[in-house]
Amino acid sequence: MFFKYIKAVGTGPKGNCDLSVDESRDMMSQILSGEVHPENIAAFLLGWRLKPETIDEFRGALLALDERTKKYDIPNSIELGYAFDGKAKTPYIFPLIAKELKRSGLNLCLFGDLLQPAKNGLTTKEFCESSDLESNIFYFDRKEYLPPLHKLTELRMRLGVRTGLNTLEKLPNITNSKVCYNRSSS
Repeated sequence: MFFKYIKAVGTGPKGNCDLSVDESRDMMSQILSGEVHPENIAAFLLGWRLKPETIDEFRGALLALDERTKKYDIPNSIELGYAFDGKAKTPYIFPLIAKELKRSGLNLCLFGDLLQPAKNGLTTKEFCESSDLESNIFYFDRKEYLPPLHKLTELRMRLGVRTGLNTLEKLPNITNSKVCYNRSSS
């Protein structure tokens, strides 16, 4: 059943085809279910990256992710999917952003799942755990809010290249905040 998705993105420029929102939702649901072999997931992710991904494919994949994402009640929140990469010589900027948001009564929600710090610095999680931050900063670990996606981290790191999941992981909507597009539209 999953093979049809590998074929859609991995046949080459003349044979590749875009997935519909429903197909993409099914593809991501199958991946997250744990029933697809890691080799097939890797083949699909690499083909999808080379094809490249479409907005409808991202929309369908996000719908599948939303179905499995644990939601948190953080009112008046803004989600920041990429808080910075923790370079050793460049500081994080989200504490400054949080300070400004606090003046407007807004909360800042950060999330992630980096196993290793980028460029020998700190991960966002390490920074949040070790710092005296503003009271309006909330950090969520992907292994808690979306375990099926977290389980793919090791596979993705072994691939060593960007995949569509690199974009999708930054859009989890863990606080049910308003977003700039309608995920439910097909």
